[in-house]
Amino acid sequence: MKKRLQLDNNDIVDISIQPGYAGDELEILRFFRIGNTIKNIRFNLWDDIAFSAYIKEKTDTLEFTFDIGDPFYYCLNRFLNQDSYLVIDDDNTSFHWKKYIIIIKKGYTIKIVFKNFLPVSDYHVEEKFGVFIKHIGPDSRSKMITAKKYRIVDFLRDLEINLLEEYHQITMDEYLEYLNYCEACENVNQKIIRRD
Repeated sequence: MKKRLQLDNNDIVDISIQPGYAGDELEILRFFRIGNTIKNIRFNLWDDIAFSAYIKEKTDTLEFTFDIGDPFYYCLNRFLNQDSYLVIDDDNTSFHWKKYIIIIKKGYTIKIVFKNFLPVSDYHVEEKFGVFIKHIGPDSRSKMITAKKYRIVDFLRDLEINLLEEYHQITMDEYLEYLNYCEACENVNQKIIRRD
C-alpha cells in the first residue's frame, strides 16, 4: 500500500507499507520546503530500523522541527514520554557519537537533529545523515538496548496509525498537552499586556 498526504503547511508525506519478514515493512518519507531549500526525512522499519535525511547543502548537522500543530508532534511526544531528549547512535559506525540523531523537546517544539562528524571517505553522500539500528529485537551487534528499540518500533507504528487515519480522535495526552500549551500562551500574552 502506498499513500501520499499533503499537510496543512504544504509538506508532502509518502507512506509505504509492504508485507515483510518480521511484520509489515514501513517507510514514511516527509519533504519539507523552506523558501528555496528542500530537505527530507525518512523513517524505515523492517526487521531493522533506519532514520535518514537529505539536504543538498553542505553541513554537518541537519535539523527538523515539529511544533504542536504538526501531525508528527504528538507521536514524538509520546515516544519521548518523560525524557527531554533521546540520542540514537548509528550501528553501522564503529565509533560512538560520530554519526547519530538527537530527538529533543523544548517547550512545545520537538526537533530531530542529525549529526555526522565522520570524514567524507567513511560514508556515501546519500548516507551522510542516516542512523541504522541493527534488528528490532535483541542483537549483540547493536549499540542499543532492546527496550529502546521497542520504544522506536512503537513510535513508528503510532506514526503510521496517525497518518493513515481518516479522522483522528484526540487522545487524553494530546488534549492535556494542548491545554498546557494554551495556558502557557495565555500567560505570555498576559505578561506582554501588563508591560504595556
